Formats: sequence, C-alpha cells, structure tokens
Amino acid sequence: MAYTVPQKALAAAHELADKLKLRFSTKTVTEGFDTDGLPTITVNDGTAATTEMNLFIKVALQSWPLAKDVLGNAANVYVPLVFQIATEAPAAGSGIGVYLTVQNALDIAGEAVMRGSAVEWYQSANGTVPVAGTLIAGNLKATWIPDLYNRLTSQQ
Repeated sequence: MAYTVPQKALAAAHELADKLKLRFSTKTVTEGFDTDGLPTITVNDGTAATTEMNLFIKVALQSWPLAKDVLGNAANVYVPLVFQIATEAPAAGSGIGVYLTVQNALDIAGEAVMRGSAVEWYQSANGTVPVAGTLIAGNLKATWIPDLYNRLTSQQ
C-alpha cells in the first residue's frame, strides 16, 4: 500500500533519538530512513561491528492489512506507531547477552514505552550486526502492547 510517512512517525523518531543521545552520551546516535521511507535510529560506538553494543530502531506503523476506503481502494492509514528494536543475539543461550547492559536495556525500553506505542524486540544472529533486514517475524523475540484491554489487532 502506498502511503506518505506520517509526521508523527518522524517526530517520534526524532524525539527518541534526542533522548537516546542523552542516555547514551558516549555512543553515536544516527537518524536515517529505511527503504520504505520510515525513520530509523542506530546506536553504536561509531562503527557497527559485531560483538559490541549495536541498536537498530525503526519507527514503523502498526500492521493494518485490511485498510480500504468506501470504493475499495487503498485507504489512508491512521494507525498507532510501533518501535521495532533490533540487537545482536548473545553467543549462547537467550536474553539480551553481554552486548547490552541491564541499564542499556532499561534505557532503550523505557524511552520507547513512554511514548505509548507498541514495542517489538528483534535479535539478529550472533555475529551479525542488526539492520533493517533483522526486522522479520523469525527474529521477533518479544512484544510489548501498551493497552491490554483495548489492543489493536490485525483483524480490525
């Protein structure tokens, strides 16, 4: 479906990047865009290398596959945002691993959930720097939904 990037996605990404620059003051926080035009943020030490802290964040739109207007054409999409966070998987076991400290994980998760949007956490394979291609269903490790009673589902 064709769409223009909502201003709220751009504003949310810029605000999140500003907060991350303060929380990760010794790291490089870079804003960019994915190939679909949605905003992205990377956090690393200036060079994205494996076995070190790398965050890839995309501010995406909640999936809305059934959006049609009264004529059956693709409708304008008015949906909540989702923060998609990708990190490198640990060498063994599960969890965040040694590349992110507990404080790092709390800082990024806290800033993302404060915006009232859903948060999805993805992991690339160990030895693979997280990039936009990491954001696929097979790499999804956890999802946080802000409203458990009135959640948005793909059937709406």
